[in-house]
Parts: sequence; C-alpha cells; structure tokens
Amino acid sequence: MLCLKLLLLAIFSTEQPILPARLSPFVDAAACKGCVPPCICPGRKGERGDRGLPGAPGHVGYPGLDGLPGMKGEMGIPGCNGTDVSSFL
Repeated sequence: MLCLKLLLLAIFSTEQPILPARLSPFVDAAACKGCVPPCICPGRKGERGDRGLPGAPGHVGYPGLDGLPGMKGEMGIPGCNGTDVSSFL
C-alpha cells in the first residue's frame, strides 16, 4: 500500500504528466500542417540560416602519368657535303 501511495505521489507531483511526454512526438507530428521543408509551423524548426564558411583545402593529389610522345620534328639543315674544314687551316 505504501508503494502504491509513493508511486501515485511521484506521478501526480510532476508538472508534466508522464503519458503526454511519451506521446509528444506523435502529437507534434499530428499538429504539423504539412508545409514544405523547412517547416515553419509553430514550435518547429525555423528557416535555414546563412551558409557557413568553406572548409580547409584538401591534400595535393598524386602526379599524373606521362603523356604520349610528341610528333617527330622537321629535318635539320643539311651539313657540308663531306668536305673537311680542318684541311683548309
């Protein structure tokens, strides 16, 4: 009998009853009028704020692979026709 009295005293002495506290998510969901996100119903989350600052830059990636070899160059200037320049000195 004493346990029952203490239990009833604990239940009814709180400002908010225990039962509605457990049902509050269902009551809040039923009270929503179905507005599009961000929900601005009373007692709900407000509108979205300003955008935050950008994050830190990421790490530098690995170097890429070597490309394909280029095209062949043009032919150079032809040499002197086999004459030895040192023989004239």
